[in-house]
Amino acid sequence: MAAERGLTGAFDALSETWDRNLRNAAFHADYTITKDSLRILDPPTRYSWERFDALINNALAYHTALSTLYQKVHVASYTEPITICGSPRILARS
Repeated sequence: MAAERGLTGAFDALSETWDRNLRNAAFHADYTITKDSLRILDPPTRYSWERFDALINNALAYHTALSTLYQKVHVASYTEPITICGSPRILARS
């Protein structure tokens, strides 16, 4: 939906923090740890500790930025409770 509205770069930061294969390996405990790297089996990939640290730190920075925007900008902008009408497409799924 973002791309349809011309927001093609909306998920660039997320793509720098997301590694589907590493996530699946961690979720299923399908990895090995060595002195110099973390290795996953499917697909066979070796993550140096520098690369692994970069993924973790980027993910933490991404999460912190979004959480801060949500709390400090969005939530803090409401001084009184208000009702926001949802999209008919979302309401139809309920």
